[in-house]
Amino acid sequence: MFDRPILFYSDYCMHSTNFLNTLAKNPELFNSFIRISIDADPNTRVRPNIFYELQQVLNYKIEEIPTIITPGPEQVLTGDRAFEWLELQNEQCKQKEDLQGFNPIEMGSFSDSYSLYGSTDLNNARDQCFQFVNKPGQSIETPEETSPVSKDGLSHKQKERESFDNIHSMTQQPNKFVNEMQSKMSEKQKDVENKYQQMMFDRQQFTPK
Repeated sequence: MFDRPILFYSDYCMHSTNFLNTLAKNPELFNSFIRISIDADPNTRVRPNIFYELQQVLNYKIEEIPTIITPGPEQVLTGDRAFEWLELQNEQCKQKEDLQGFNPIEMGSFSDSYSLYGSTDLNNARDQCFQFVNKPGQSIETPEETSPVSKDGLSHKQKERESFDNIHSMTQQPNKFVNEMQSKMSEKQKDVENKYQQMMFDRQQFTPK
């Protein structure tokens, strides 16, 4: 019949004020309520029509406030029963907030629904989020913090380094030799060209008698 809870209250009722203050601590629940004041209009001295219409629909006469009507199935709770219902709702809401075991970012993979295929106790495809902590057989091999090296060992390393440098120097020598030869050939070629040019010039200057 009703899809939202309904609260009947009075601004002049201390119990109604306490109920509203407690309800306000749960904003989501507070906003879900349809709140109806039963206080009479100062001018007409008549209560709101909805107050009487709902009593006819429920076939229930409201004689105490605060009174709440819970949705589907409807229950009319007044006085202490209304406070007990509110306390239960707040407790359930607190439990939902405390339960944060599932992480939708880390554990929300679409493929998780197929992860069990071929899995064993030793290799579970669903192991995520620090599942390996304190699990036997799961360790990482790391070197020792201190690794002492003897004097002979250092000398051996130094000889290996010098041998490598010598090999590297030898591999560079052919290139150096080629560069030197190319430089000498270039100088000789220039000398030959200069002599040839001089000879052609002398020939042009020669006049037969």
